[in-house]
Amino acid sequence: MNWRVRQIAVIGCLAFAAASSSALGQTASQCLPPAESAFRSMSRAEMEALIADVAETNPVMIERLRNDPELRKAQVEDIRELLAFASAAVKDGLASENVNCAELANLRDELVAGHFWLGDGEAKTLFRDTISEEQVADFWKGNNTQEAASRKEQFERFLSVKLALLERHSPDGEATTVAQEERVQAEDFFARTKIAVREFESRKAQLSDGIKGLIEMNIKLQQAQFLARRYAETIGSKISASDDEIAKFITARPEFDNSAKKAKAEQILLRAKKGEDFAVLANEFTEDPGNRDESGKLAGGLYKGVGRGVFLPAFEQAALSLKPGEIFPTLVETDFGFHVVKLERKDSSADGTFDVRHILIDTTVADPDAPAGRGLPVREYARQQIETEKERKLLASLIQTHQITVADDFSLPAATAKPQPRKKN
Repeated sequence: MNWRVRQIAVIGCLAFAAASSSALGQTASQCLPPAESAFRSMSRAEMEALIADVAETNPVMIERLRNDPELRKAQVEDIRELLAFASAAVKDGLASENVNCAELANLRDELVAGHFWLGDGEAKTLFRDTISEEQVADFWKGNNTQEAASRKEQFERFLSVKLALLERHSPDGEATTVAQEERVQAEDFFARTKIAVREFESRKAQLSDGIKGLIEMNIKLQQAQFLARRYAETIGSKISASDDEIAKFITARPEFDNSAKKAKAEQILLRAKKGEDFAVLANEFTEDPGNRDESGKLAGGLYKGVGRGVFLPAFEQAALSLKPGEIFPTLVETDFGFHVVKLERKDSSADGTFDVRHILIDTTVADPDAPAGRGLPVREYARQQIETEKERKLLASLIQTHQITVADDFSLPAATAKPQPRKKN
């Protein structure tokens, strides 16, 4: 699966946000997941509030949107896709899973705290407070023993959720351990977050409806990002390309017929076997971009001191089956093309290195995402194309199923006048 939930440039510079924290104090089993309809739309007012928020911190992005209609269109489409994935996650029950539901509540609290500390716009005069060590100590004491114990229990649940999220993305799936210093830091963060939320709630009435709306919209987008990533992790079977699909894709495209390239490689192999200088042939014919030595000169196809397991198995097995000075009797085919292989030296020990020359006739395809880079093996290119098309169809289906709408008629803030250069005296 090659789906990647894209980071949306427009919301990449959002200020921290907050909203009424109904999730405060809830346990993972009690938390209430958002309704499926929560992520179905972005109104014109929401888009304009979002753009105005971005304009304060990233005016360059606003000018790019003003001057590039395609970028503006792409931003709308990115948000539409994000909301579609989030809505699908809710429908599939992912938002109701204990860890996910608890993290959605944590996101609210953490964004509330972020707004409390880094208030923007009209909120600047209300927030940007600091929380003292004394306040943190009082938080853990509580008003009584029962409240203190409850807060400790809440912290343990908070920590278990964060660890579960780390373990979910751990490559080896091993449990994550927390050092004592890290635990102390987590406790401090948790306490300050809860204190900030409490203080925010006590002053929220002083905020205008516009700021409150911006806060709610920001939280919706942040939660949507979390849910979209979670949904993306579950759709591999829906978009992965099968071997049969890859084979059909390649067969249906004449441009992937490598018979002419194979014939060319066969002729080079024949000349090498007849005794022509292998290095000269390599410098003339190889399409290997690595055919350069440290000084940048053509290297005659030579790779020195190659460790076992570095090259593709088919190539390595062919090379190591030879005696020094021998040329492999047939072409060696890999995902990168057809190779003519000659062994120069090998260490007979199990993990010994070897020196090998080769001539490559490249069969890769230009990568559309990296036109200046090395090409993709045909099968990998086919896989990407098939899965990209499946992603497109899946997204279109989700957008239609969940009736996702994002306003595209939003207006941009007025352009800021550029300062005039000073006149010379």
